[in-house]
Amino acid sequence: NQLVDFFQLQPSLLYLMGSLNSSIVFLAAAPATTSLGTSLTWATFSAIRAT
Repeated sequence: NQLVDFFQLQPSLLYLMGSLNSSIVFLAAAPATTSLGTSLTWATFSAIRAT
């Protein structure tokens, strides 16, 4: 019976692991994209000022 409960619980556990994984990826990607966006904005700003 416990084994059946475990197998019924497993899809939600997999879903939880998947959402946790994607949020970890998002948290890891957010600073990178932010710094990339900042440097891109700075580069465009410098290019506009240079002209």
